[in-house]
Amino acid sequence: MTREDIIGRIEQELTLFIGPLAPVVMRDKAAEFGKSIDDFPEDKLAELVEEVSFEIQNNQSKVEFQRAGLEILQETSHQPLALEESGAGVTSGLPGGGARRTGRLKKVEREKQR
Repeated sequence: MTREDIIGRIEQELTLFIGPLAPVVMRDKAAEFGKSIDDFPEDKLAELVEEVSFEIQNNQSKVEFQRAGLEILQETSHQPLALEESGAGVTSGLPGGGARRTGRLKKVEREKQR
């Protein structure tokens, strides 16, 4: 599967949560990394999944998208990955991304538990 196919699957998944603005959000978030979505580095896709997830207002849906996005990356990775759910949210063992946690995900998980 090509990088473009992977990004397309992530974008399709995002569309289920935020509708037709998903391509715009993907493009804008890629630009925040200083990249075009067309040449976005594969090793940063987990970070992109995390960043676009913050456009999803519902916390449970946000975590569901993160999990689905990381599962897509796991399916398409050429190396074994581990998806984990911790107190900080969904994380992955992806090289170069995904394992980076932010305070925002911790907040999402705390709110989910309420």
